[in-house]
Amino acid sequence: MNQRYKLFFLIVLASVTSSTQAEITSRGEPITRSVDLAFTGLYELSFQLTPVKNLTAGIQQHDTRLANFTISSKHPCRLGFRLHPSLQEGINHGVIKGRADPKHVLEIMSFSNKPNTIRGDDWMLSIGPTTLLEGNVHAYNGHTVPADIYTLIMEASAFVS
Repeated sequence: MNQRYKLFFLIVLASVTSSTQAEITSRGEPITRSVDLAFTGLYELSFQLTPVKNLTAGIQQHDTRLANFTISSKHPCRLGFRLHPSLQEGINHGVIKGRADPKHVLEIMSFSNKPNTIRGDDWMLSIGPTTLLEGNVHAYNGHTVPADIYTLIMEASAFVS
């Protein structure tokens, strides 16, 4: 009887296994999708901001150069710059208050040396990928600038899309 039980068990097991596998079948064509996985490198920037030497208090003509800047990247990308948000009154226009007396005001504007930038969301951006962007900060609206120290703060960034 022990062998009959074993035989019965094997027949039942075989029928369950074959019926289970017979029920699983693919219906239709398989669907395939692909996607590109893009890994970008970190953009290592260099940003130099240099004041013009021998600035003197008094009347500053509109467009008097106050500082120069250079932004560079090891890899081509869209480079951007802006005046620090604490100074901004427009995309490339701002006001710096004197350190000794906040009533002393210096109005400034910034732009690149070449006509190769466009206005972005508070940033001036290079039109296309580049490794170098140079520019200047100038006095805006000729005005009298009292003797004081005015701290210019700018930001630079790499933009990728």
